[in-house]
Amino acid sequence: MKIVADTNVLFTFFWKGSAIWGIVYKNVRIYSPKTALEEIGGHKEEIMKKAKLSKTEYADIRRQLEGWVEFVPIEGYRECLKRAAGLAGGLAEKEREEMLDDADFLALSIKLDCPLWTNDALLRKQHRVIVFSTKEMISLVEYDEGMPISFGAEKNRKK
Repeated sequence: MKIVADTNVLFTFFWKGSAIWGIVYKNVRIYSPKTALEEIGGHKEEIMKKAKLSKTEYADIRRQLEGWVEFVPIEGYRECLKRAAGLAGGLAEKEREEMLDDADFLALSIKLDCPLWTNDALLRKQHRVIVFSTKEMISLVEYDEGMPISFGAEKNRKK
């Protein structure tokens, strides 16, 4: 299965016991716009504080994230940005602005013809891209693999 993950989902990669650890080990190919990686870097201090990570631990986890997620430069989906922006049509102005902030994720999902993994309820208001929440991803992966996800990086790490 392939899926595009938004930045908030990727942030959870830094939390011990996060569901994303169990999902990445279940044959799920995760993509995200390169801008998400830049956004993560911009929140480095906040992530380290909230996840209680040292600089070394943060750097190690970020390297792992870059290994698990294929970060796609804008050139890889630029032609789909206009269609993605059009998905915000019909929304109230504030919602439209918020959805346009996530146009890169929608555009990459359109380009790759795959769902978007986000917990942002606003993105469900468009009807072009299938959207899965983390809870839905866990259910999908468990159903697909026939076994439950155990949480925590240490439990799920491949040997």
